[in-house]
Amino acid sequence: AKYFADTITQGMAKVETDPSSALAVDFTRFGASVSAGALSGVQMAAWTIDLSLDLKWLLPLVGNDCSTSKITEDESFQKYIRLLNSIHRWVHPGSVNGSVAPALAERPFLLPLDISRVSWYEPEFQKRLNTFIQCMSTDATEGGWSTTVFTASGTSRAKWLLSFAVPVDQYAT
Repeated sequence: AKYFADTITQGMAKVETDPSSALAVDFTRFGASVSAGALSGVQMAAWTIDLSLDLKWLLPLVGNDCSTSKITEDESFQKYIRLLNSIHRWVHPGSVNGSVAPALAERPFLLPLDISRVSWYEPEFQKRLNTFIQCMSTDATEGGWSTTVFTASGTSRAKWLLSFAVPVDQYAT
């Protein structure tokens, strides 16, 4: 989250992800810290990052389908996708270099999504959320927005980690 915030506040076009960047070095250290031997018998079910899209401002940009949505033109969304793709490539490399975090490559990535501040009463909320999830889960070559995050299969396939709040009038009294 720190590296993404720095990118936004410094007006950078993208998060620095080259192998010598601070983010790459820190992620490589993180990957080593979750190796099977370092977990001391703890069974890891999944992994995630502390960076969630807040859909309060982005959901209104979602159209009727992937191709008519304006969300892909949003700079913060573009930076977020670039960061996710970089992290995914470090864990699931397409080359012989190997994963910087083999223990993570065998587990599903939980993609955080914050819907806690979205108006549940907005008429288009459910439709836009469904379209968003469908487009993010569909590869760009098939008309979606995902380029790498959802390409893994089997037990390492990405899944959604939703963060939401129960509307005030739904609390038990």
